[in-house]
Amino acid sequence: MGSSGDVHNESRASANVVIQAGAIGGGVHLHGANPVGSLTARPISRWGPLQLDVHRAIVVGGDLPELPGYLRREHDDRIDEYLAELDGAQMLVITGESSTGKTRALYEAVHRHEVLREWPLVYPRTADELLALLGGGVASRTVIWLNESQNHLSGPHGEQVAAHLRELLIRPKPVVVLGTLWPRYWDEFTGAPDGLDGRSQVRALLQHGVRRVRVADRFSPEQIALVGADRTADPRLAAAVSASPDRRVIQTIAGGPALVERHEHPETPRDRYAAAIVTAALDARRLGHQVPVSRALLGDAAPGYLGAEDLVDTPDDWFAEGLARAAGQAAHGITALVPRRREAGPGPADAYEPHDYLDQHGRRTRRDAVVPATLWQACAEHALDPEDRARLAESAYRRLVFRYGDRLCGQAIEAMATGTQHRMVATLAGYGRVELAMEVVRTIPRPLPEEVQSGLFDTTVRQLGEQGRYAEAEHLVRALIDSFGDDLRAPSVVDWVRMLARAKGPDTAADLVRRVANRRYAEVGQEDQAIRGEQLVLAERFGEVLATVLAENDRWPEALTVVRKALGGRAGPWLTDEWAEQWLAHQLAASGNLQRLHELAAADSPTAALLLAERECDQGDEDAVNRYLSDMMSRPALDARPFELLIGRGEVDKAVQLLHRHGSEPQQVERPAWDRSMTPFEAELVALADTLASHGYTERAITMLTEYVGTDGADASHNVVRALADRLAEADRWAEALTLVRRNRHWMRDWLPRQLARSGNLTKLRALADEEPRYARQILVDALLERGEITAALAALREYAERGDYPARERLARVLADHGCVTELRERTAAGDGAAAQWLLALARAGRVPDGQALLEHGLTPDGAVATNP
Repeated sequence: MGSSGDVHNESRASANVVIQAGAIGGGVHLHGANPVGSLTARPISRWGPLQLDVHRAIVVGGDLPELPGYLRREHDDRIDEYLAELDGAQMLVITGESSTGKTRALYEAVHRHEVLREWPLVYPRTADELLALLGGGVASRTVIWLNESQNHLSGPHGEQVAAHLRELLIRPKPVVVLGTLWPRYWDEFTGAPDGLDGRSQVRALLQHGVRRVRVADRFSPEQIALVGADRTADPRLAAAVSASPDRRVIQTIAGGPALVERHEHPETPRDRYAAAIVTAALDARRLGHQVPVSRALLGDAAPGYLGAEDLVDTPDDWFAEGLARAAGQAAHGITALVPRRREAGPGPADAYEPHDYLDQHGRRTRRDAVVPATLWQACAEHALDPEDRARLAESAYRRLVFRYGDRLCGQAIEAMATGTQHRMVATLAGYGRVELAMEVVRTIPRPLPEEVQSGLFDTTVRQLGEQGRYAEAEHLVRALIDSFGDDLRAPSVVDWVRMLARAKGPDTAADLVRRVANRRYAEVGQEDQAIRGEQLVLAERFGEVLATVLAENDRWPEALTVVRKALGGRAGPWLTDEWAEQWLAHQLAASGNLQRLHELAAADSPTAALLLAERECDQGDEDAVNRYLSDMMSRPALDARPFELLIGRGEVDKAVQLLHRHGSEPQQVERPAWDRSMTPFEAELVALADTLASHGYTERAITMLTEYVGTDGADASHNVVRALADRLAEADRWAEALTLVRRNRHWMRDWLPRQLARSGNLTKLRALADEEPRYARQILVDALLERGEITAALAALREYAERGDYPARERLARVLADHGCVTELRERTAAGDGAAAQWLLALARAGRVPDGQALLEHGLTPDGAVATNP
């Protein structure tokens, strides 16, 4: 099926017959019910290409084969190479834009493979069918066909599917899994850090278990010439070549450009009615409605897409006429909307999907289009799938359309998949709907996955704090504690409590700690047991948070009581619990209580001894300095302080001696190319080199670093090599610096733009920003802002944002907020820019937006005005 999004090619109701539209042509095909456990398995020669979702080709007349002749391209060599070894299980995923030949490439590859073409091929079209297949055990020498693999890897079962596939791929059983994805889905599945999107299994599968082959979106000039010189070439291929000046031949064969032309340039009222209906379907898909869009939804949404000339004297049958044009009248055998049937049993089409080429085109051209209220209302009324409702709600919140977001989310909370509930908590909290977020929290089943807490929930609570939304953060933390008290990771809750304690005082912290203790030990039911439970919790780092906040508020007796509790009630504050010793030493030093600090040092507290020595060094006590430096010679690891002390006194050789205190030839370690960690010696070496350079000994620093790094830096940590490059650049030894950097391209991408910005070469930096946008664009904008060139910075950010650069969008929203550009923020929010929405809310909380309180409570209307009622 040539579709996109989390489309499930299935009937949602119980059905005796499943009706599936042709891959491209829009024809409706009837198939008998196919229970999950009885998937068809047969060699590829017994599968028709359209049954495997190869795109139907344009019609040019004449009696032609079902498929045009196949022109072999570069990616075919890669596919054959990967499929040459069949000793164990493997998964191959072809990525490319819509209608670029992905599915046809796999179809041809299996056909020409002497072994695979004899193996049974099975095509599970849904995640449920694939789970049943994998759970029942896949027979050896099987091809699993996963066209449009996003249908299997997203939705409520995506993580489970990915976990089963990973298990399959580590076994020696000869099985081949073949899939296709648009690049945007690959990026979506692999782009977010682990835990932030609930797709850790999918990410691991694609990054570590899959072989990826990219398909180019156009023919090469040589391939164009080859077809043009071949008088026996398939007429469809020849016609597509002549009609494709941009060399996008496969798209033309599949009819995509013709659909776009008819959709964007309607010539008659009937064409305009069809264009309105199709645009409503495209926007519904773009907002998250991934199952086929019902006729009722399109009927209610489409009026908002009619132009002014079609709103007057519109015929009663305009919708029927437009739908017939969009879904029934083919151009070269292709329709803009593909008919589907969702109701049980045979009958007329009751739902529709946009042609996938048109879908992809719409996502690009309508990315920033404002969505009319008729579509939001229609989705709230007619979207039935809970996952669709969740996605639509997220799209509504990105636009601050709270009226529809709350309605869509509220009706789907109970039926959402668990992973969707996790994501929805973050979305709701981020856009100020904390009460609704707490409702979702209360419905999440236990146990709570650790990656969700350390990713989504930790990030959500931290962001609320960073935005100064402490009351909302506290509400959410209390809901999480009440629902998952004994599931929560202690470090996470400690961080939450520390943040809230500093903002709202020790009483809030103490109350939250008691809440955790009571929740975690509620089943004991006796007060003394609960108290002991609280002491256990306090000993798990809560004591440090409470004691520190109490001390900062001059409530020392309570702080010391907490410390003693954390030590299990043992007498005296000098006992050996590590954090208590460190905490007390730092508190005594901060308060200037040197007598107590000396007593603690005499009781064998290394932290107290070090703090005393540093304090005495700062006061210029020569004997103390010597004792301190002598003590440093025996320590396993140092920071920059002793080097600063020595070099500041001009004792460079002693600083070098201190570096080599454990031996003159430190052993380098082998590490993977991606590992940037430093050994303790490397960390000290960089600290010493930085200190030398800051005191004017740059050449000495370069010599030291060069001796360790060698000629190419292959064995040293990236950070050490980078430190050498920095020193070389500072010394104007650019040729050497660039030679070193080019051998370490993994960090050259941000090193070079930073050096260009530092030298003021913005012309070269602008050119680099077009070639290597990930870092150079950000650094260019930083440089422009530092120079006060706000207009130029905003222009650059708008340009990059228009190119689909999401980090640039986020930065643009922040700069607009910094300069009070409320109107543009509202416009961008109405177009779906979630970052602009976040900063608009921040300005409203700060009282910098007209009608800000109404905005916080009711959000915006679909056209970007502040709403006046829910």
